[in-house]
Amino acid sequence: LVTIDEGRNVDRPVNRELGFLTHGTHDPDDVDQIYHLEIRDSDVFVVTYPKSGTIWMQQILLLLESKGDVTAISETGYSNGDLIPWIEVIGNRLEFICAPSPRLRVTHLQYHFLPAALSHKKGKVWHQSQIEYLGVILTKNLAQLYEVNYKRISKKIYEDLDRWSLLPLDLGSRIRTIKINVLPRLLYIFAALPVEVPAKQFREWDKHF
Repeated sequence: LVTIDEGRNVDRPVNRELGFLTHGTHDPDDVDQIYHLEIRDSDVFVVTYPKSGTIWMQQILLLLESKGDVTAISETGYSNGDLIPWIEVIGNRLEFICAPSPRLRVTHLQYHFLPAALSHKKGKVWHQSQIEYLGVILTKNLAQLYEVNYKRISKKIYEDLDRWSLLPLDLGSRIRTIKINVLPRLLYIFAALPVEVPAKQFREWDKHF
């Protein structure tokens, strides 16, 4: 495997038995010992494909652990890798053994490398094509974020507007209703999802408002 290291081409071997890069990042013996780790019922493992939203999952776990305290993921107060480490990185296996509960970890390892005890504890293997968190749906395919979220919230807003049209509201009341009820929902999803909203979506909203 050829990679770029400080501007130089460096040959880094792939471990044939494990099937992934081990030089400098993973130790084959460490990875092998992960399979034999003792597991607690409170342990949480997030197993993801590379570049599939792992950082989002780390931040979600931090928010759950801190009961929604956003300072737990403030830009100056955290490092994802420090607070929710990768279990397969050199040195992190021993740290995992000594860590207090709940032990939160992320990994790109395939399932058969993970602790065998996972299948014997109270925990469950949770596999979903998408999850919903704080009103936002996170999908495995990031290209689907707009379609899944904006279409859904637009449909709900249109239903609300149609229902409110039957109420005896003057123009001022209608404006206040949109300002108080509709705009916060749109502003929230704008802030929560880093996706480009096409111009046709704004034109569609404008027609309904």
